[in-house]
Order: sequence, then C-alpha cells, then structure tokens
Amino acid sequence: MTAEESTAAANTTEEEDIREPHEHDVLCGRGGSINSWKGNERFRNLVEKRKRVYLTARFKREKRLIASSIVEEIQSLKPPGRFLSRNAKKGTWCKCKSVLCSINSVHT
Repeated sequence: MTAEESTAAANTTEEEDIREPHEHDVLCGRGGSINSWKGNERFRNLVEKRKRVYLTARFKREKRLIASSIVEEIQSLKPPGRFLSRNAKKGTWCKCKSVLCSINSVHT
C-alpha cells in the first residue's frame, strides 16, 4: 500500500461504496477531471467568496466557523453534497470520515 492509499483509507468510511458521484459532491484529489467537476467548482466559488474574511480572521475558532459554514452549505444542497475520496482498488468513491479533513485535501 502506498502512502497515498493509506492516507485515503484512513480518511474514508467503508460503509458505502458510491459508484457515481452526483453534481453536488466534492471530489477529493487532483487532476483535470477533479478540478472541472461541478461540485468542486461550486466548492471553490464558496471558498473564494469567504477568502477575505477567512484571511483576516484573528482566531482559529473564527476560521473553523467559516470552514464549517462552507461545509454546511454544500451539505444543505438537494441532494446533499458529500465529500468523497476515490477507492482505486474498487473503482468507487467513499465518504470522507472528517469533512474538515476533506477541505484540507482539496486544492483550491
């Protein structure tokens, strides 16, 4: 198992294999297909809108609240957006255990 595979395994749940993500899902990873995914574009737009407030926040608690508000907005969509990581062995997607972990792994 590579370091990347072990990190992905530590951050995902095995309760559900998702074959096809929907347009509100945020896909964790890198590459053109991930960057151009509609859910990732929405996510980056939300981050961009809150960037100035986040950068000027003085306390970690403020920054966590801003990050949480982005996650909540994604999850409040119909159908709810999920943060997903690819399971390369199965060829499926899995929900991330920690959504804030997902935010850190998405390159904006």
